[in-house]
Amino acid sequence: MLESRSYPSEGRPRLATLAMAGVLLGLAEIVVSAIMRYAGLPYRSALLAGVGAGAMGLALAMEGRAVAALAVAAVAVLCKALAIPVFQMPFFCNANAYLAVMLNGAALTGVAALAGRRLEGSRIARAGAGAVAALGGVTAFYLLGVFVQPCRPLLHYDTAGGLLTYLAAKGLPAAAAAAVLMPAGWALGRRLRERVLPAWKSPGRLGYPVSAAILVACWLLNGLLVG
Repeated sequence: MLESRSYPSEGRPRLATLAMAGVLLGLAEIVVSAIMRYAGLPYRSALLAGVGAGAMGLALAMEGRAVAALAVAAVAVLCKALAIPVFQMPFFCNANAYLAVMLNGAALTGVAALAGRRLEGSRIARAGAGAVAALGGVTAFYLLGVFVQPCRPLLHYDTAGGLLTYLAAKGLPAAAAAAVLMPAGWALGRRLRERVLPAWKSPGRLGYPVSAAILVACWLLNGLLVG
């Protein structure tokens, strides 16, 4: 299992890793979504799902624990939620967006836990894990989103055979994007693990103050961007 890998278990590396991966996902959710909306580009949700899989894959490679994907999703949602106090927006304006990120994180956590060590040595396994998790997240979103925020895009598919139509329109593109970006995020996380985590463990060089500074910088950057 992923949890059996001999990665550092100290809180300092984990805090900074999850903060950085989470803020990358939060920034992508804000920036990429805005750019694609403005340009009128298609497959926005699919690309965001792929970027999310990449950020979570980075955290999985660095942390060696399946739950890291869900933790990154939670940090990303908190980053996106800065729009609530900044713009004084009701929570339910973006409830489905928050739900989608959390469902994707939960799905990848479950798939990574089941795949275990197979993710380590096989790029195909990592691509498959990203694709399966994306399909699982999209399916769960279809089933739950109507009850959280019954928005027009979801209600459009609320017909006989709507789930299959929704999976063809949203799920397959998301799975394709995740199959590409999950292994890419994993590869980056592996490099960072080899170069950054040893420095984090070294006494007197990096520690709790630096980790806290990274976390604060992440939140400030998101706040400035949202504002």
